[in-house]
Amino acid sequence: MIDPLQRDIVITGAVYVDPAGPQRALDVILHRGEVVAALPRTRSEEAAAAARRPGAWHVEANGFFLAPGFTDLHAHLRDFDQEAKETIRTGGDAAAAGGFTTVVAMANTSPPLDNVDALLHFRSRAAGAAVRVLPVAAVTTGLAGKELTPMEGLAEMGAVAFSDDGENAFDLELATAAVQRAAKLDRPVLVHAQDETTCPDGQADPIVARPARLTPWPCSAEVSAVDLAIEACRQGGGRVHIQHVSCAAAVERIAKARRAGLAVTAEVTPHHLALNADRVLRDGPDPMAKVNPPLRRESDREALVQALADGVIDAIATDHAPHELSTKNGDFASASFGISGLETALSLCLELVAHGELSLSRMVEALTAGPVRVLGPAAALPEPALRLGTPADLVLFDTKGIWTVDTKDFLSRGKNTPLQGREVHGRVLLTVTGGRPVMSRWMAGG
Repeated sequence: MIDPLQRDIVITGAVYVDPAGPQRALDVILHRGEVVAALPRTRSEEAAAAARRPGAWHVEANGFFLAPGFTDLHAHLRDFDQEAKETIRTGGDAAAAGGFTTVVAMANTSPPLDNVDALLHFRSRAAGAAVRVLPVAAVTTGLAGKELTPMEGLAEMGAVAFSDDGENAFDLELATAAVQRAAKLDRPVLVHAQDETTCPDGQADPIVARPARLTPWPCSAEVSAVDLAIEACRQGGGRVHIQHVSCAAAVERIAKARRAGLAVTAEVTPHHLALNADRVLRDGPDPMAKVNPPLRRESDREALVQALADGVIDAIATDHAPHELSTKNGDFASASFGISGLETALSLCLELVAHGELSLSRMVEALTAGPVRVLGPAAALPEPALRLGTPADLVLFDTKGIWTVDTKDFLSRGKNTPLQGREVHGRVLLTVTGGRPVMSRWMAGG
């Protein structure tokens, strides 16, 4: 990989998608990893001259789009005792391939990130990743919903948020206490919206559950959990973030809470935006499409897209959940939950753009500025913008090229996706994290 300390990088011909403004045709010059020029096309001669300098790497990006690097608010990087599923290194490589320069890693590792020693061990492993990896600490010890973790010490050691994602076992009293303590630390509480008392197995949407002989997970189980989280936000006075929203009814609750002035934010996954339960049933229940929460009806999918377009949902987050194929290749009932999503996220989102359901600018905003706002200043993330004199976090991507998903090409150890063999549009061409190129699909000029 090209060392930015040795070679300038000159990107010409791209359209810059600004999360805070209009799209602009810009030529961008990086020197020692920092943005030293963002030139309008009327000054292209300056960029051309920079590209001719000895050792410069000229990226001719005509017809492509440039944006701030994406931030994934929700990924499972496994590691520890689950390296067969994923490691922080392989997950970081997959993130770079997907255009992500920052990944927020969930606490439900094995063992979980519920104490300072585990968090420090995780951070030491994350230091060598291709992208920035920020840890989330558990809300409760062992994710059991009984006792709060030492949140103050975990925040001091680098936890950017708190979540028991994968479980939702705490009651309103404990949730409120967690929100109160997190508020004092300026951290959000991220909530896995599943009422375990209503749906203890969390198997599938009702229209999938019956033919697959599973316990249904109705939308009411999600709504119940969202209601509890909103009430904890109301009583605790802090910030609550609803993870992987999947139902129209949950969107309505979130919108109402926001209208009431509560600090409630939400995310949606690419697969819930682009897929629905009909795909699972087309040729019988598909274990690769078994995900938690389940894929829903088309009406729910449409409501999610509209909520994202309207800003009721703040961010797109992958919920990247890699698994060994042996746990996904059996029958639907016994298959593990989850989709390996980092490397296909952009293409699924671009389907919405291609169909006119979402603007390209809003898509980029939901992958960049939206997640940064959810985390808040305590995460100390770089502003998702082109700022002269700052290390570059950038992604260059194509929106029109067609490629066929082949999991043999995945950098993630998780090959579990219902998209295998599917033709999709658009892909990441170049990812720059902290000024250093961490992924390139071609090596122009060198």
